[in-house]
Amino acid sequence: MKLSSIFVRVTQLLITSTCTLTLPMSAVAQNSQGPKRVYPGQEVVVSFPSLTNGFSARSSARVNNLQLAKGAKLAKSLSDGKVGVISSASTFGARSADPVEANEAEIKALCDAIKASNPGQEITCEANAIVETSRTPNDTQYSSLWGMPMISAPSAWDITTGSSSVVVAVIDTGIDYTHPDLVENIATNPGEVANNGVDDDNNGYIDDYYGYDFINGDSNPVDDHFHGTHCAGTISAKGDNARGVAGVAWSVKLMPIKVLDSYGSGSLASVAAGMNYAVKRGVKIMSMSLGTSSYSSTIENAIIAAKNAGVLIVAAAGNSAQDTDMYPNYPSASTQPNVLAVAASNSSDGLAYFSNWGATSVDLAAPGQTILSTYLGGQYAYASGTSMATPHVAGMAAMLLSVNSALSYSQIKDILITTVDPNPAMAGKMVSGGRAN
Repeated sequence: MKLSSIFVRVTQLLITSTCTLTLPMSAVAQNSQGPKRVYPGQEVVVSFPSLTNGFSARSSARVNNLQLAKGAKLAKSLSDGKVGVISSASTFGARSADPVEANEAEIKALCDAIKASNPGQEITCEANAIVETSRTPNDTQYSSLWGMPMISAPSAWDITTGSSSVVVAVIDTGIDYTHPDLVENIATNPGEVANNGVDDDNNGYIDDYYGYDFINGDSNPVDDHFHGTHCAGTISAKGDNARGVAGVAWSVKLMPIKVLDSYGSGSLASVAAGMNYAVKRGVKIMSMSLGTSSYSSTIENAIIAAKNAGVLIVAAAGNSAQDTDMYPNYPSASTQPNVLAVAASNSSDGLAYFSNWGATSVDLAAPGQTILSTYLGGQYAYASGTSMATPHVAGMAAMLLSVNSALSYSQIKDILITTVDPNPAMAGKMVSGGRAN
């Protein structure tokens, strides 16, 4: 789709990327993968919290003489006698072939019966879940990704690493979609045949098999800058592949949409066209690490169209170290409810020195200073900016959507804002007052 030259001239205010690049990086370390957490649903654990260590013999008798509910049996009493494990299999039927979380109502009924059978005793009772180390991928440079443990990504990976049915549109300089750490996670258009010169899916774009380039007006959204590739890696570099880095949601798909040129700049027209294209392709999350200091009705209209389609826009707050309540940055400062504005935090868990903030115009912070990610030509590099914070949060949104595809943009936004780690350095400077977790 070609824009008229008059429209391009009218919208000549530039949208620019929001980061600084520092250092290309080579492989340095390797980590091993931990097991996934499981919930057997076979047992409940009971304990006597009021007992002291001085009564080990007495407490052992307490556990061993515990009056059990009908049909239940003591599986084992731990050595100190204050904790016992009761098999629920004999009460509710064998569950050995069903290694999933026990029925909550059944566990509650068993625990209530045990407590009722032991009047006057202070007893706690709950399902005996397995506790394990958090999952660590074996990517060779994972140890350099300080932001991942900061946002508790390893714990989240015990639950999901993202679904391949979730697609994040990266509205940026394009993506090096042949990068070895990204190639498996690049979304393709199922209705389009690559390079046949035909608009197979009749969406107005010929050969948009991967995405679209709104700078050059073609179907090759390859990155000729680095910025979009770096952002893409933080969202979804393939994890646990013994290579490079891992993204926050390392199994979700990435849609490359090029709206910024080789200098990291683009027009309002190219950005809005890219956003509208993403909506047309059906994505539910856009990652937008770009901004301008001037309000644009063109961009606002594209945001509203995305809102009407149920799309969450995760947007960088900007790098001018200023209050965007007073000096707005767009699109992050849009008041539309589907925009989630992201500031940058540093490895000391403070607000990055360059990051914008805003008590009402910025929602939360995320790691954004000295972030290692994918770079052009199959390489890796460090970069800093709210641009680097934004894909952390876009990846988190993708994780939520992977777990529950029915979540609306407002529900995802609310979850991300209300589950931050509160931070005094961010209190009063953003809606959540904290850093994403």
